[in-house]
Amino acid sequence: MEFGERLTQMRETQQMSQETLAKRSGIEPSVISHFESGRRNPSLRNFCRLVTGLVCSADALLGLPTTSLDRWKALFTDEEWGLLRDFVSMLLQRRVTVKRQTKDGECD
Repeated sequence: MEFGERLTQMRETQQMSQETLAKRSGIEPSVISHFESGRRNPSLRNFCRLVTGLVCSADALLGLPTTSLDRWKALFTDEEWGLLRDFVSMLLQRRVTVKRQTKDGECD
């Protein structure tokens, strides 16, 4: 499976629109569309942002075995896992926002 197909599948499995992933990752929706269609490949920075937005491992997004993540997921119900994923996503997005504000001089 190609990267774009895997990205689409992971996003849709989480019932997430491209717009939602864009907000969570800080990447424009049109750029996500280019990644999913295979017209572009993400830079390392954008790849890390996608991992953050999807709250997944880099291995999973690359299509590599994700045994440690699977072991953790097995400990939770689907509902609990969804809540945990959303919570981690919120924390990571907060970190990205704080870093941007600090970089732009908005925070000390």
